[in-house]
Amino acid sequence: MPSFAKILLPLLENIHGDVRHCGKTPRRSPQLREAETELIQLRNRLKLAVNKEDYEEAARIRDRIKTLEEL
Repeated sequence: MPSFAKILLPLLENIHGDVRHCGKTPRRSPQLREAETELIQLRNRLKLAVNKEDYEEAARIRDRIKTLEEL
């Protein structure tokens, strides 16, 4: 065990609640993942709507995609 470990480990545990780093995720990360998942689904739906020549639905999906991309 390194010479400072006996001193630092209790200090770190007291300050951080643990002695090892577990990392962090950005606060917006879950929202971004959800938006990315929705974008993928919307793009697939857009392709289907265009293939079916349902242009009104395609326009609604396109608008939703634009809204999500602006976030």
